[in-house]
Amino acid sequence: MLSQILSQINSALSQINSALSQINWGTLLIALVITGMYLLLYLLIRWHTIVMPNRLELKATVHSIRADVREGPDLDQSIREAVRSLLNEAESKADKSGWRDFLFGSRGQE
Repeated sequence: MLSQILSQINSALSQINSALSQINWGTLLIALVITGMYLLLYLLIRWHTIVMPNRLELKATVHSIRADVREGPDLDQSIREAVRSLLNEAESKADKSGWRDFLFGSRGQE
């Protein structure tokens, strides 16, 4: 029983070895390079067409609300300070961008 299992494993390994010897490594390398370039270009295009416009829109909205609070109707000083602190927090989050933001976008930070 054990000898049959070992012979089947040996047969499978020899088939894998013969399959690996028949691979055209140059073609595989070209395919991997093209796939890598595609993924990189996908991320760059996504960053410039989706993520950056959303981030800029968020910054513009923060500046607009900041101007409304500054020149708006009479509000209590405590309310103005609370709104300013929220706006500062939103602006700081919009200014940060790391590798996770580059790969996955803002993930709903807006």
